[in-house]
Amino acid sequence: MKAPKQFNTSKQGLDGLGKYKHLCVVCKKVFSDKRHLEDHYRSKHGGPKLQCQHCPKTFASLRSLERHTNHHFGKYPLYCSQCDAGFEHRKDLLAHEDRHQGRGYICLICKKVFSSERSFFKHQEICVKPE
Repeated sequence: MKAPKQFNTSKQGLDGLGKYKHLCVVCKKVFSDKRHLEDHYRSKHGGPKLQCQHCPKTFASLRSLERHTNHHFGKYPLYCSQCDAGFEHRKDLLAHEDRHQGRGYICLICKKVFSSERSFFKHQEICVKPE
């Protein structure tokens, strides 16, 4: 995606900024490459969003769109070594693996296991004993 016409990404007036050569004309923030400038413009100034080709979701950055698109095909950068479940973030993988090890917070009512104290307490507020 090309920068909008009103974007002047020339180096005029940006001397002395080192690698930061791409200027947002709206807020005057500078970026090291044109892609980061375009992502910034979409997310902060309402520029055109990137549409997923497989669903109606839109994204402000190309990286977010790529990460999302991988989910449509079951591609993840991280996988559980015990059950092959896929995860985008390391913290989610570690929390999942804790469940395999019997670590975490266990609801005494329904026996569901939670990796974080926050989600466990939130669950406790709504959990009722199954009949």
